[in-house]
Amino acid sequence: MDNNLNQDHSIKKDGIQATLAKVLEQQEEIKESIDEIKNMRHVIFGEIKLDSLTLEILLEVSDSTLYRWRAAAPPDNLPHYVRDNGSIYYDFDEVMQALRSGRLCAKGFDRMKAIENMKAYRQDNLTCKGKVLKLNKEM
Repeated sequence: MDNNLNQDHSIKKDGIQATLAKVLEQQEEIKESIDEIKNMRHVIFGEIKLDSLTLEILLEVSDSTLYRWRAAAPPDNLPHYVRDNGSIYYDFDEVMQALRSGRLCAKGFDRMKAIENMKAYRQDNLTCKGKVLKLNKEM
């Protein structure tokens, strides 16, 4: 009878160890996923920089419309930055904020379509970044 008890105890111990090994394996997978998200945080939290041509395409506006929006008096202007080489770029989140607040207006401009285009652009960036991270992991 003592032998049966020891055998039952050994079986339970093996089951517990197998379960613990599975938990540790899943924990490692979760850690890897968290690391991937940390690597993508600059995309998730709006550190996307847009050049003028990209913004023209996303918002479906002309270069002159972007110029008018940049030149408008604050707070109705489009926030922008100038690089050392003179090129202009825009912060994704600042553009979205300007769109959502209704500050950007132009004849024939569809604000809701522009917002949808911006959301799709962000999603494409997340998808592409995720694929790049997975490819790098495999190498």
